[in-house]
Amino acid sequence: MNSIISKRTFVIVLAVIISLVIGPLLVSGQYMSSSQFSEIRREVPGNSLEGVWQSVVTPRDCHTGAPAPFSFKALTTFMQGGTMSENALDPSGPNRTGGHGIWKRTSERRYTAAWLFYTFAPGGAFTGTVKVSVNKTLSADFNSLTGDGTVEVYDANGNLAFTGCSDETATRFTF
Repeated sequence: MNSIISKRTFVIVLAVIISLVIGPLLVSGQYMSSSQFSEIRREVPGNSLEGVWQSVVTPRDCHTGAPAPFSFKALTTFMQGGTMSENALDPSGPNRTGGHGIWKRTSERRYTAAWLFYTFAPGGAFTGTVKVSVNKTLSADFNSLTGDGTVEVYDANGNLAFTGCSDETATRFTF
């Protein structure tokens, strides 16, 4: 008689344990929408621009797509919360400040960033403002990206003086 009660008790306890462990998993899965699954996939660790990036930027003609005969390097830091800073040495351009701007995710591994910097003549006189906007796409491993950008150059009075385009390749700076 005791062995029958012990077996019944064991089966009941086992059934309760299984229902306590599996039940909530089944119920919570019922209420998760497809948009929530997308959000989980999007939040894969590393799927962010946050961090420091080493870029090679090639200016190009917006109308023909022809690349300029030179490229230049840039360092960009994307900070948590959507702000950024960059520094580049464009051999074709005037003296300039570092750039400051904003960034955001637009979809899965795609981002957009915009920043501006000021330009100066060799003697230090202010010559204008440059606004850069770039759409960036992270690679599947989140350690490199490509970008397609536009540049608007404004003179010291705020008048649009030039518009250009650029292509970018970048790698994440790591230890």
